[in-house]
Parts: sequence; structure tokens; C-alpha cells
Amino acid sequence: MDQKNSLIVQIGFEIANRRRLLGMSQEQLAFTAGLHRTYISLVERGCKSPTITTLESIAASLGVPASEILKSAEDNVGKLAEG
Repeated sequence: MDQKNSLIVQIGFEIANRRRLLGMSQEQLAFTAGLHRTYISLVERGCKSPTITTLESIAASLGVPASEILKSAEDNVGKLAEG
């Protein structure tokens, strides 16, 4: 699978997009999720794959369930694979 289409990359894209829509910085998200800003950056760029527990913390900080982030990322992978 192409790196752009990978689920990990799309999860990072979803997190970054939702964070920006809320007007949050990476530092703010990291603080509320109990993580380091550098880690948030790595996740958003698709360099790190968050554990389920970490994804839950990030999602809670964004005000959504982890399942919503995962579902959106899966949908994006599917759309990219089709087109």
C-alpha cells in the first residue's frame, strides 16, 4: 500500500485536521492529552502509530470518540484506494 494511503497516515491527518478546526496548537492538544508536543507532531505526520489508549486520550481532548477518528481515517484510506 502506498504510504499516503496508510491508515496510520490518515489517522494523523484526522487528528491534525480536527485539532486545527478547534483552533488548538499541538502544544495545547499534547497538554490536554497528557502527551509531549513532539509526539503529537510525529502522530500527525504519520511517523508514529498511537496505541488505542493514546488515541482515546487524543480523541477525548478533541471532544470526539476514538472510533470517530478511526472511522474517518478508514473512510479516507478507502477513498484514496478507489481513486
